[in-house]
Amino acid sequence: MKRFIIPLFVLTFILSTTLTAQEKSQKDSKGKYLLEMKHTKEECLQALDEVNNSDKNLLSRIDWGCGEGNHTGYMTVEAKDASEATKDLPEAVKKRTEVHKVAKISSEEIRKFHQE
Repeated sequence: MKRFIIPLFVLTFILSTTLTAQEKSQKDSKGKYLLEMKHTKEECLQALDEVNNSDKNLLSRIDWGCGEGNHTGYMTVEAKDASEATKDLPEAVKKRTEVHKVAKISSEEIRKFHQE
């Protein structure tokens, strides 16, 4: 009987560790989000100042189209949901931000789309 206890314990430990890791992986699953921070020409400097004054690192993560007349900031982030994706944005900028969940699509997925 004793020789079965240790292998049984090891098997139980391995199974519980595997299940815990899978549950954590599903819980921590993040998606990719594209943030579009739109503003008008008249709001441009205010939007830039809000971002610049809130977090210098945030400013460097955003690509701006303002120089070409497209008054929008673009940034991609990894997050659990749309709310988490915008958590670092200043409130005034967040109000004007469109959030889009995006993902890569493989050739195999395209073939499956055609079959459906």
